[in-house]
Amino acid sequence: MPLMSEWMRFTTIHGMADLARSRNPMGKIFWSLTLLLFGLVTLGQVIDVSLKFVQNKWDSRVYEEYENLKIKIPKLTVCNTNRISLSKTLKYNLNEKNMEFLLGRMPTYLEKIPKVVDSGYLCKDWQSIEGIQIQMHFENKLDLGRWITLSSGRHYFISLKEKRSQVAYSNVSRTINKVFGESAVTAPCENNGTLKYLNQVYNKDMCLFECAYMNFIKYCKCLPFIDGKLEMCEADRIYQCQEAMKRKKIPEFDTECFKKCNDACNDTEIKWQLSSARFPVENQLDSEKFLDFLDLKRNFSSKIEKQKFIERNYLLVDVFFEGLTATVVESYESLTVMDMLNQSGGALSLWTGISIMTLIQAMIYFVSSVFEVFWLCVRSKFPPEINWKLRGDDRHRLRMEFRELALRLSKLQRVVFDNPRTDQTAVQNHPAENNQVP
Repeated sequence: MPLMSEWMRFTTIHGMADLARSRNPMGKIFWSLTLLLFGLVTLGQVIDVSLKFVQNKWDSRVYEEYENLKIKIPKLTVCNTNRISLSKTLKYNLNEKNMEFLLGRMPTYLEKIPKVVDSGYLCKDWQSIEGIQIQMHFENKLDLGRWITLSSGRHYFISLKEKRSQVAYSNVSRTINKVFGESAVTAPCENNGTLKYLNQVYNKDMCLFECAYMNFIKYCKCLPFIDGKLEMCEADRIYQCQEAMKRKKIPEFDTECFKKCNDACNDTEIKWQLSSARFPVENQLDSEKFLDFLDLKRNFSSKIEKQKFIERNYLLVDVFFEGLTATVVESYESLTVMDMLNQSGGALSLWTGISIMTLIQAMIYFVSSVFEVFWLCVRSKFPPEINWKLRGDDRHRLRMEFRELALRLSKLQRVVFDNPRTDQTAVQNHPAENNQVP
């Protein structure tokens, strides 16, 4: 079509003008194959970039923050973890079955190695059976899986360091979320996560803990722990419900629930490292002062008795910051909207020369051609096939021929009216032709 040829001559797409001007069949084949090859390469790159953007992948970077840092002092929670000793169980005629019945699913540690099938609690450190558990945390966020168990008779050194998790949105994504809502561009984390049954701040550990009891809660309609929004299960109810779940072959864990637990987008926690030494140590100034203090409070018959008393009742803990820095884990979009546009535009420009102006030009040619064909069809009431012959170069050629013919006619008319003798002279010079009157 003439309009297509005209667009091919003036477009910025590489090779289109050469294809339009080529008169050789081999040249047309060469440029057609070249355009097809580069077009497929461009299409593949654009599709690859688009798929990466749709997958919504995020990357993370870890750095130490020094400037404008305000170190928060965490809270310290201490709990007593003294277990029921074996001597007491023998004294009151308690065994593993009735202890498990009384304490629910809490570990009794009555056996050296608990059975893997019967119990999910495996004791790894038998020296930590008697002692305390401590946890450093911010606000009232206590995590069940982050307790530090300390036994008596030791000197512990706990180094702390603040760790923050945050999400960095690009300016375009932030604007999109303001216009279309926070769910338009989301990170693979929980921005405002909530727990269904636990009255605590959301984090991944608490979400996993809740999922571990999800099937039990759905079937038994109660909670096997105190903190929660439902009633607490009694010991006999827990036992009966577990036996009923086994008979009905209800799975103990909900695997789909575990998959939904993500890290919190904005979270602050304390990371710690623990080391210990024997306490008290002989010939150490602090230990000597402590021993003298005990002598004032209690009379010991021997040094061995004093040592055993300390090992059973005292421990020493030093808590300090590892450094005045905070470890920041920042999540960011691996491919933003602007990155996708830039990479797609770069591939289009490199292989084919297409730009935004090229697309606008093609749209203008298309709209104008459709409008002109429609207008010619309405005015002349001819089918579009006839009007296509008056488009492009042919239309320009006909316009120039009509203009040249009009100029010739105007010149001839001017000569006739300005020189009336021209007719007589012509008759005298051509008498034979003058006699031939039609």
